[in-house]
Formats: sequence, structure tokens, C-alpha cells
Amino acid sequence: LLGEDVATPYEFSWANVPFGNYELRAVATDNHGLTEESTVNIEVQIAPSINVTTPTEGSVLTEGAPTTLEAAASDQDGTITLVEFFQGDTKLGEDTEAPFSIVTTAVTSAGAQTITAKATDDDGLETTSAAIGISVKALPVVVITTPVDGEGILVGGDVTITATASDADGTVSLVEFFAGDQKIGEASAEPYTVTWTQPAEGDYPLYAVGTDNEDLKGTSDTVNFSVFTPPTVTLDSPVEGDTLIDGSPTLLEATAADTDGTITAVAFYIGNTQIAVDSTAPYSLTWDVDQASGVYGMHAIATDSDGITTTSDTATVVVKGRPAVTIINPSQGQLLNENDSITIETVTADLDGEVVKVDFFIDGTLIGTDSTAPFTIDWNNLPAGAATITAEATDNDNLVGTSTPIDVIVRNRPTVSITNPINGTIFIQDEDVQIEATAADEDGSVSWVEFYYDGNLIGSDNEAPFEVF
Repeated sequence: LLGEDVATPYEFSWANVPFGNYELRAVATDNHGLTEESTVNIEVQIAPSINVTTPTEGSVLTEGAPTTLEAAASDQDGTITLVEFFQGDTKLGEDTEAPFSIVTTAVTSAGAQTITAKATDDDGLETTSAAIGISVKALPVVVITTPVDGEGILVGGDVTITATASDADGTVSLVEFFAGDQKIGEASAEPYTVTWTQPAEGDYPLYAVGTDNEDLKGTSDTVNFSVFTPPTVTLDSPVEGDTLIDGSPTLLEATAADTDGTITAVAFYIGNTQIAVDSTAPYSLTWDVDQASGVYGMHAIATDSDGITTTSDTATVVVKGRPAVTIINPSQGQLLNENDSITIETVTADLDGEVVKVDFFIDGTLIGTDSTAPFTIDWNNLPAGAATITAEATDNDNLVGTSTPIDVIVRNRPTVSITNPINGTIFIQDEDVQIEATAADEDGSVSWVEFYYDGNLIGSDNEAPFEVF
């Protein structure tokens, strides 16, 4: 008999139950002395035991350093299936086979810490060991602040490398700077900085290593840094002293190369104005000159695959403007008359010289030249029909400028013929004479016909047949 209870809920606490298998029986007795019982079978298992053997109480560990953690674990009624290691609440690792140990670099958080181990047996029972108090020494923290990741310079330059460094439980005594395996320099006091003199072309992983007063070392993250060779570029055309003609095509040509990449574009400039870009070698194209007269510097800028640019030497060129000529008489669309004469008049200008002659053309045929300002010419005996007038001015550099065409229409004159009387007819004095005429107009109609006798008007008629008496 383990115990009894006389009031509901009927219960009993069995303390310190030994390991083993048991049949438990409860017997109920009523007020008439009658009894009834219930039986269950139970098994009492033994939880595993575990204790941390390494590190020992009071051990001093280094933050992030390889650390061995060991534990002794056993189970009286089975086997240990898992041992887990913890720093505080943070799991550091596990082992499933004796001897139970791990090597970890995850011991962090400088200062007082605890290490525990938890064992799990084949019945799923768990036991956590007593905590082992340790002290964790902090590594110095180093951060490279300049240059930043992905930065670069052109070959031949110097690089200033700067870092910040601190130590949570001590002081920083030294910061060393490295480019890959190459030590660049060191600094023992703030600001932690070194100058890397003219590094060779290439890509470099930069990092810094800080050492504290306990000779513990911390390494910064890597900063990727590049030293570039700039592209080369030469302006081959135009060259120094060339003369360009406004409105005429000229060849733009350059030679460009890059030893540590590729050329992505060559841009051509006149002054500060970009006039053309070519992205494929050979870097050559034609520019229709569109520039005011004057003296200009021309250059080319090459850009490589690293985004580095190089500017060529400047070639000084002269841009010559063509003379300007404008026809001011006749005007556009003006109506002229057949067989008349008209003076074709122009105004001219030349910003960098003078106009020496103007050639005049009717429908592309030269009708004359004037070499004296104001430049004019008489167009005589105008033929009937549509005509286009143009003028070409030539300056002292033998450059030619052409006017805007002027379109005119030369109207046909009407035709008239006396049909009665016929030539040589003889009349009797004081007899009436009927005078008749036919008249026509190729590009219009006849409004009236006037009849004259020895130059004296004797009558007119505005309807065909045209006649007077």
C-alpha cells in the first residue's frame, strides 16, 4: 500500500520512484464496505546524465577562436543519441557519438558567459548539464573606411587606406594593412592610415588586421580595389592646322586601345561640343560640318570597359564658312511678262572673307556673272513659262554658297491679227471700213482689242469677234 485518499479528487504522489516496471492498483471502498479496483502497468525510466568536461569552470576563451567543447554523458537504461552544446541560449553544435565533442569558432560575445550541454537518450529523455562559467576575450574590431568596396584609381597614383579599430575589453596596439599577401604598412595610433605608393595595375583584396594589448588579432572585411590603366587615344583626322568647310563632309578618325579591357566608345568633339560617337573599331566616320566660322580645338575622348576615359591631344582647326547669297528681286512666285526685262538683285555676306563674284542661273543654266557689289544682272527677253532663278556666290577662299531658289512665272503676251481688211486693200474716200481682228492668249483670255489708225485710237471691242466700223 502506497497511500490512500478519502475525498475527491482521489490522488496520491509517489516520490522517488525507483527504476523498474510496476503494476499500479487502485482500490475503492464505499460506505457499505464493498470494494472495486483498477490496475495499470507503468515503466520508470532513468534520464541521462551529462556534464561538461571542457572547458572547465573559469576558463578564458578567445572570441571567434577555434574552441573544443567536450561532455561526458551516460544513460543507465539505454544509450545517448545526441549531445548538444550551448553558449547561453545559443546552440554552438552537436555530436551523436561518444566521445561527445565539437570544435567551434562560434564562441562570441566578450565577457562572462556560460557553456552547457544537453543529452538526449534513446527514450527521448533529456538532461541539461550544470552551467560552466567562462570568460570570453574580445578580438579587436577593424573596419576599412577608405577606399570603399569596388573603388579604383588610375595606375601611377597613390592610395590612402584608412581604418577604424576598437577593442571591447582592451586597447588596440597595432593595425596592419594588406593587399592580398602583400603587407602595405601599419599604424600604431589613431588615425590608422597608410599610403600605398603607386600600386601596379590589377585587382586587389584589401584588408586590415588589428592587434590588441593581449596580442589578440581581429581581421576586417575585405575591400575589393582596382588599379586601372587608362585607355590611349589619338586623333588622326582632322590634324593640326586643317581647314574645314562649313556644310562639307570631313573625316573624323581616331586610334584607341586599352591594355586591361576594351574600348567601348570614342567620342569626337569640336570645342566642348560632342559631334559624333563611334563604338566600333576602326573609330572612323564622316561629319557634315555644321559650325560657324572660326578657330576651334578638336579632340577625341576614349572610354574603356572600366568606365575610364582619356582625352587625346587637341588639334587646332579653322572652320571656313561658305558665303551667303539671297535673291531679293524678283520675289518668290512673282508674275513676269514675256519678252520683258528684269534686274535680278541679290544681297551677299561672308563672315570670314568677301564675296568676289555671283553667278546667276535660270533653270540651272548660267546666264551671267557679276563681280562687283551689289551683285545684279539683267535678264532680258523673258521666255514664257515657269522658271527657277538661283545665284551662287564665290568668296575669296573660292568657297561657294547657293541661294534659295526663286520660282517665277513668265506670262505669255496675247496674239492679235487683223483679218479684215487685208494688207494692201484699196478703199474709196468717205467709204465706211469694217476692221476685224482675231486675238488669243495661251495662258489666259483676251479682255479687249483696241484698233488704231496711224497711232490714233479709233475704237475697241471686248467681245469676239473683235471689230470696229
